[in-house]
Amino acid sequence: MCYYYGLDADFETIEHHYGVKHHPPVQYWDKRPPSPSGMINGFGHPRLPIIKQQQEKEIVLGEWGLIPHWAKDISQFRKGANTLNAMIETVAEKPSYRDSLKRRCLVVVSEFYEYKWMDEKGKVKILHNIKATGKDLFSLAGIYSPFKDPNTGELIDSYTILTTEANTLMAEIHNTKKRMPVVLHKDEEELWLNDDAMEHYFCRKEIELEATPLPKPGQELFLF
Repeated sequence: MCYYYGLDADFETIEHHYGVKHHPPVQYWDKRPPSPSGMINGFGHPRLPIIKQQQEKEIVLGEWGLIPHWAKDISQFRKGANTLNAMIETVAEKPSYRDSLKRRCLVVVSEFYEYKWMDEKGKVKILHNIKATGKDLFSLAGIYSPFKDPNTGELIDSYTILTTEANTLMAEIHNTKKRMPVVLHKDEEELWLNDDAMEHYFCRKEIELEATPLPKPGQELFLF
């Protein structure tokens, strides 16, 4: 799955890369949870830049972890559901996502992270940093949901990252469920935002990725 990613870019860089302005003019950098490695933990539900299609493209801050419009309480919904990711092959079948299938977004990342299990129970894992070959920024396919918090009246755009079957590299790293985020080619971004059929993104075998183990090979991370 994809529960951790990194974004080493400010809004100006993102605007230049995608040719689109952010709205409203806020600074997401100050809202990022601190992490020495630069790894952003989705379980903290941070608010990060996404690009969504309305009348025209715009960059907004989205909260990672989709909240459907019918949720009555955010904290209670979070306790019972993990909506950081959704399987692209079955997303249309899930009640939390059905109303958001036409609300496409690009999740802007510099890298994502995955743990490789080194034993059957996953007590010993090696963290890997994964990047798109030759790219400082790239896009993951997402869907989003506009949500109005009934307790505060706050309007929130929340999103989920879609995942698919792992390619050869990711199957070696994500060696339990063998999944990976739907990484988009540059020429697929507009197609995705304009409701291209999801079936076209079920297979990402041709995506070129580079993986670096963190820390160095032989230094396992013990997570109990």
